[in-house]
Amino acid sequence: TAFFRMVRAAFAHKRKTLVNNLKQMYGVETVKARLGKAGLGASARAEELPLEEFEKLFLLLSGG
Repeated sequence: TAFFRMVRAAFAHKRKTLVNNLKQMYGVETVKARLGKAGLGASARAEELPLEEFEKLFLLLSGG
């Protein structure tokens, strides 16, 4: 599903930020804006997020 593709992309490169890992799918500015709406900073990394935060981020990135 799209959710799992987003999570897989978030973890694609170790020690990279979510912005760097998700920019190919959504674009840098979109990722930064949605991270802000989710209450996360631009330096957030996938390994720092609980599953609930991934769900929230996915909903925001997919048009929510």
